Amino acid sequence: MKALRIIVNGLSNFENEELKVDFIASKKVSAYETNATVTHLFNSIYKQNSISFVGINASGKTTTLAIIESLLSIYIDNDSILFHTNLSKNFSDQLNVKMYLYDEKENDIYLIQSTIMKENKEDANSKLYFYDEDLYLRKVSRRVNKKNIFNDELYDHIQNRSVLNNSYLKDEDSIFSAVLNEKENRSGKVFELINLTDTNVFAYYLNNLTNESFIRYLDPSVEIFRIKDEEKYHFKKHTLPKFEIKFKNSDVIHTSGIADLGDILSSGTIKGLNIFANIVTVLSRGGYLIIDEIENHLNKRIVASILEFFLSDINNNEATLLFSTHYVEILDGIDRSDSIYVLNKEEAIKVKKLSDRLGEYDRSDKKKSEIFLSGVVDTVPDYKSYQNIKKDISHYLRGN
Repeated sequence: MKALRIIVNGLSNFENEELKVDFIASKKVSAYETNATVTHLFNSIYKQNSISFVGINASGKTTTLAIIESLLSIYIDNDSILFHTNLSKNFSDQLNVKMYLYDEKENDIYLIQSTIMKENKEDANSKLYFYDEDLYLRKVSRRVNKKNIFNDELYDHIQNRSVLNNSYLKDEDSIFSAVLNEKENRSGKVFELINLTDTNVFAYYLNNLTNESFIRYLDPSVEIFRIKDEEKYHFKKHTLPKFEIKFKNSDVIHTSGIADLGDILSSGTIKGLNIFANIVTVLSRGGYLIIDEIENHLNKRIVASILEFFLSDINNNEATLLFSTHYVEILDGIDRSDSIYVLNKEEAIKVKKLSDRLGEYDRSDKKKSEIFLSGVVDTVPDYKSYQNIKKDISHYLRGN
């Protein structure tokens, strides 16, 4: 199951209370891009292999990614909405979700319209439940194209939540869960590192040699990185591993638990290990990897390597990377302006495709970073605000 579009209405902190994100290419696709920057689904429809969200601090990037992650987990991983109460922080009355999904095995497009409510409207962290839902289906034919794929009138209504026997459907589960339950491969497809953005914790370990190749790429001074007594460890349930680390030109072998690993390895190395372990998993299964502030603790070359995994022929299972960043230079490695979303926040969060922001000035021969830094797209701190800060600091220094 692949996401094609998400539309959320009722978000109190977004412009017009709406968030809309497309997972398919809206611009023309060149032959050399297929199975690299995009994946062909059917007819003229191509899936983006990476989607990025760029903006200054407090522009709404983390909030946007968290909402997307919650909805993907519900409608693709079949999660209960109870596990995604972070949605409740972003609306006060009701949330209306439209989710377009493509079932590549059956060659069907589903449209799910869900109305989500809170048990207690006064509580920002109140539990959520599905108040009403409608499920629609459209068979893929030659007539489906970029112009009409999201035309709701061309979908057939197949189910309404209110007419179902609710004794078999929990309030916290979507009616789409019945569709997902019939699919053969129900293993998790949505992986997120949002919660580790500001935390230096080693959370993911792969039980094979790829860990050593990862760590040597991230820190060439490391000679050995392995689980201590690995053979014995796998027979101990619910036991956290201890690691052995040895650096080149040293005879000392350090032993560390997960909590203390940051005393031996750098923050960048630990974050890189977490990301690479998730990359291997999502590339092998297909699905979605969501990373907030991808540049945190990592140098530009490592970030470029992460992008290359998804934007190259190694991505055989059509995985998608969704990430946010402050640093516009990272975007120079992304060709497609319709896969980049620009975020701004004054009174409300504004989310818009870079291709739409640029309009007729959208040119492939110009670096993305140059476009942003030139001020054409307002994602750099306001110069007037900078001057005010400088003035305040000058006054403070003169007074002390």
